[in-house]
Amino acid sequence: MNMKYLIMLLVIYSLDTSTIKAQSINKKIEQEVLKSVNKFVKNTNPIYLNTISELILKEDSIDKLKISYQKYSLIYLGEVSEKNLCGGAMNSYTQDQKSPFLYYTYVIENNKTTIWVLSGTDSF
Repeated sequence: MNMKYLIMLLVIYSLDTSTIKAQSINKKIEQEVLKSVNKFVKNTNPIYLNTISELILKEDSIDKLKISYQKYSLIYLGEVSEKNLCGGAMNSYTQDQKSPFLYYTYVIENNKTTIWVLSGTDSF
């Protein structure tokens, strides 16, 4: 009985520390997203999407609404920090309407983190 209780406590502890670690990674990535986008969307709250698929669906709906937007990718080797930024890309799509928004997601593979961002503005 005591061994089962101890194992259960260890499992709960490991889940809690994993959750805390994931939350701190997500917060750090959110801060990098806010630093990387232009000044017109800094006052917009970033919305985290769980997967690339969700981001693609969001982009499709933005296109259907004919809203102008930018799509960024930021690539980091090692810890997500400005000094580890090693590449990325940005495409702009000018359409009929303008609206401020900021969506992002990220993928961590091996020692590389790729952040994907969709941003829109009501300026220009």
